[in-house]
Formats: sequence, structure tokens, C-alpha cells
Amino acid sequence: MHWGHVRSKDLVHWEQLPIALTLGDQEDPGGCFSGSAIVKDDRLYLLYTGQHYYADHDLNHFFEVQNLAYSDDGIHFTKYYGNPIITAPKDNSQDFRDPKVWFQNGYYYLVIGSRAKDKDQGRVLLYCSSNLTNWQEMGPIAKASSSKDKGYMWECPDLFSLNGQDVFMCSPMGMDKQEKQFLNYSQSCYSIGQLDLSKPQFTGSAFRDIDSGHNFYAPQTFLTPNHRRIMVGWMSTI
Repeated sequence: MHWGHVRSKDLVHWEQLPIALTLGDQEDPGGCFSGSAIVKDDRLYLLYTGQHYYADHDLNHFFEVQNLAYSDDGIHFTKYYGNPIITAPKDNSQDFRDPKVWFQNGYYYLVIGSRAKDKDQGRVLLYCSSNLTNWQEMGPIAKASSSKDKGYMWECPDLFSLNGQDVFMCSPMGMDKQEKQFLNYSQSCYSIGQLDLSKPQFTGSAFRDIDSGHNFYAPQTFLTPNHRRIMVGWMSTI
């Protein structure tokens, strides 16, 4: 798993660039998995999940950490010497990935997709930092009531404000199908509510499908220079 890299001026026509992140270093020997990017002091930072496989050659037996890389030209990236910047809490399973970062009220925040160790329960974890390298764990801000109705793992989380409300998105694994919802091969869901950083806790509506097509997965959002919220996801060919 690598980070490919393309760029565009209009989100329609794209130019291929060199690969941004390649696996194989000490903190990502098994792959450079999903994450997000942010600009700080005119430097572009990538936050991504480093994959580690154990020596038994079982691809379902792994652990995951969160790493940092940076670039001053937007094309060539250097991995931070102090990786990993975040390791999984003790009550987490091996599933711990896909950091989504944002800046708010003088601090950097990120959410990470998570699976509780003992309850087999999907959840999202919140972290806070003043500098992108040292992070404080703030705990789970939302979690599934059960693995059957909300999923056992919440991948690719996103959290942003829109029209005075907060929107939480994720791609929950293992959700039960309902009569008119969650019928896709892979699910992507949203909840609208409020994030209270003082608790911290996200309180929102019940999950709804983002897209009812066959396979729309792992969407992420960002703001354009004219403050439009743009969402990009992927679909497979199976």
C-alpha cells in the first residue's frame, strides 16, 4: 500500500505526480495506509497509518500506528524522524487507522478509526496537539451501541462543521442490512449533530447512508479556497 499523488486545478483534469509515500521504513514496513493532510507554516504535512505485520505471515495479524511526513514543495515528502506520533491505546484492538486532521481554535485535532478490544465495537477516537508531533489522547467521542447495528470497526472517519452543525462520517464494517439502508457491498455513513470538546463527545443522529450506489467507500472531505466542502470517495470494480 502506497500513497499515489495527483494534482488538479479544477478537480476534473488531473496530472500524475511521483508517489508520495512508499512503504518499507521502520514504522510502515507493511504499508502506508490512509490518512489526511494539512498545511502548517507553509509546509504540507501528511498524517497516515503505518502497517506492521507479525512474523507469522498472517495478513489478518497486524498492528497499526500513526505517522507523519512533510513536504516543502508539495511533491517530495520526508518521513518524520520521530514516528510513530501516535500508538494505539491499551483498550484498542489491532484495528487503529485512517487519521483525519483539522485545525480549530488554535489547536490541531484528529479522529482515528477504531475497534474496541474486548467489545468488538466500532468507535472513533479523538486526539489533540499544538504542533502536529505531540498528541494527547482525548478518548472515544462516539461508538457503536453494538457491532450488529453499527458495525465492529469504523474506518476512514471524518468530522467537520457545516451550516452550524457538525457532521461525522465513517465507513463502518459489519453493519446489518436494513430494509432500505446499508445494502451496499461496503458502507459509508453520516451523522449530524454537535461535537462537545469539553467532554469530549459527539452527539448526533442515527447513521444514514451517504450514497445508495453499489460501492462508494472511504469518502473524505476538504475545503476549497472559496469555502466549498468537497467530498471524494472511491469505488472498486467488483
